[in-house]
Amino acid sequence: MRLKVEHFQLNSRLIVIPGTVSKNKKHEVVQIPNALVPVLKKLDLNYPGDYFVFTRHLVRGTKEAAPTRMAGYWRKFANEFGIKKNIYSLKHTGAGMAIENGINLRDLQLQLRHWSLEMTQVYLDKFKRRPSEKLANDFPDLGQLIMKSEPKITPIPTTIYTHSLS
Repeated sequence: MRLKVEHFQLNSRLIVIPGTVSKNKKHEVVQIPNALVPVLKKLDLNYPGDYFVFTRHLVRGTKEAAPTRMAGYWRKFANEFGIKKNIYSLKHTGAGMAIENGINLRDLQLQLRHWSLEMTQVYLDKFKRRPSEKLANDFPDLGQLIMKSEPKITPIPTTIYTHSLS
């Protein structure tokens, strides 16, 4: 809610987040994914740099809006379409979709500005708890790998033993 027009560098595809407006008080830079550039261009950022991107009624202006205002706009929209999730669920969904599309966990951690991979994993745990189709379709053929490295293959045992806790 505290981002200003000057923080968006669309030509460089960057958002510069000063520590003065960041939740964690750290100055950071995040990449604008190609897919978001057209969306951000629709925001019409042709305003003075010190204008806030979102003020009352989600337009550019000089007066900072309360963070609860965005949640209120989301709730109104979500209710209209029968969506029960809160606005923060969008971040969980975006993180999960990024992983499903091949973004590695470390890049996602940096993009989300999380201090640890464990924090990023919290978001992914809330997205979906089953393997993707990509895993099923693109998993390497380990059988061929074994045949290439081992001329003689040991047969697979007919009984698999499990560890007993007793």
